[in-house]
Amino acid sequence: MAKKETPVDKNSREFAVIQRDSSRLMILITIIFTLLNMVLLLCGAERFFLFAATLPYYITWFGMLFDGGGVGSTTVAALVLAVIFLTVFVMGWIFSKKSRGWVKAMLVAYIVDTVALLAIFFAFRMAVGSILDIAIHFALVWEMVNLQRHDVKLRAMDIRLQAETQEGKK
Repeated sequence: MAKKETPVDKNSREFAVIQRDSSRLMILITIIFTLLNMVLLLCGAERFFLFAATLPYYITWFGMLFDGGGVGSTTVAALVLAVIFLTVFVMGWIFSKKSRGWVKAMLVAYIVDTVALLAIFFAFRMAVGSILDIAIHFALVWEMVNLQRHDVKLRAMDIRLQAETQEGKK
């Protein structure tokens, strides 16, 4: 007989922590897939993972295009730009439990990335398969919004708990 799970109250701290951690996991997966895409591109593979940031990949791709398909000075400069962009996500993931500013920075960066994906999609009339990539981008934007929302909820709960604790000491 299957064991029934106890439902979690959606207004509880436990639920907010689960949601925050789930969103952080999605961001980590995106960072990993973006790095894998960069390695695949530099190795000459003609494949990439969908669940990744777009700008680092295409910045590097254009750099390699200007270098004639190899790795030259333009590609290195493009890689530096891509790493700087990706650093926002890495730092955001690392510090998202402690600072809302990094969550906002990640959200803005990923919205810019999504707009770039849409621009590339419409400018180059990408294949219908790219619609899945766009849907995944919107889903990750939603995850980042949820991360921000649950982070705000957790901070409010912590402030309320501190106030109650100090009142109990008086």
